[in-house]
Amino acid sequence: MADFRIQPPAIGRARPAQRRPPVQGGYASALRRVPKAMRRHAAAFASFLKLAHDITGDANLEPEAKIAQLDALERALVSGGNVPSWLGPALELKASLAITGGSSLHARQLLQAFRRDAEGYRARTWGDVLAACRLAANPVGHHLLELYGESADALAATDALCTAIRLLRVVQECRDDWVRLGRCYFPLDWFDAVGASPEHLVEHRATPAIRMVLDRMLDRIDRQLDHARALPGALRDPGLRMETAVLLHAARLMAGRLRRRDPLAQGISLGPLARAWVTIRARLVLARSMAGMAPTPPSGPPADPDADGPNAGPDAAGPHAQGSDPEQSPRQKG
Repeated sequence: MADFRIQPPAIGRARPAQRRPPVQGGYASALRRVPKAMRRHAAAFASFLKLAHDITGDANLEPEAKIAQLDALERALVSGGNVPSWLGPALELKASLAITGGSSLHARQLLQAFRRDAEGYRARTWGDVLAACRLAANPVGHHLLELYGESADALAATDALCTAIRLLRVVQECRDDWVRLGRCYFPLDWFDAVGASPEHLVEHRATPAIRMVLDRMLDRIDRQLDHARALPGALRDPGLRMETAVLLHAARLMAGRLRRRDPLAQGISLGPLARAWVTIRARLVLARSMAGMAPTPPSGPPADPDADGPNAGPDAAGPHAQGSDPEQSPRQKG
């Protein structure tokens, strides 16, 4: 795992500046259905994750200061001891893991991904993006499966869902990430293929070339969601099963909106009506799957669409599963 740096953390202020929540739904919303006996442990992981996210997303901190704070967070998680109050979430997670017998590996993998972000990591290829998701997204699902005592048979589908949710956020926040933090999570060779560059993300409207990059990412997200569709039926805990079904349907709906709308021109999210519709839809589909119609969970990751060569073009016929949108106007639907 990430090695400890010996330099003392240079903390610029007692508490890092907060950004909007890293996921709409996701781990934070899953806390609603966590059994009471485990709620404290799930909340400890969520608080730790949010603190690391706030540090890395603070536009007022230099990269060196961000890394120093993340190092301090990891030291507190591993060693404990007398630490500043802002590192409280690390001590809470350490205590939680001691009770549950869980591993700190997942939290430390996430910190490694946050360090990469702080240093301005750029993905050159789609393979680089997937490798980044293995540190930045998938450990969240692994922690939940471990906390609930779920089977390892669900790992591949869980990874696909976590990857899809992270990549949806990449598309949603692509302009903000570039303008505020100089980050770009799209493969750089995708820009090269269409004669564009990440600098075009500063625009308030996507150019045709940037639209091709966005849609290529959405094609990959659809593949991940297809791979994850068997996940709810593979889980034993009813609360986690329901939350997973809701996340799957919310992700499908969000992917459809991101295809029809321009994330550079406007913020795109799911409102109350859409979230209610997603919950109802998830309940209906879950009921059918529990009646014996659930697909078999996958045993490995989705096939790599670029496996035939580094110059493979954008998917011409990606699985553009969108579904109906309860908040779309009749004019938009036409």
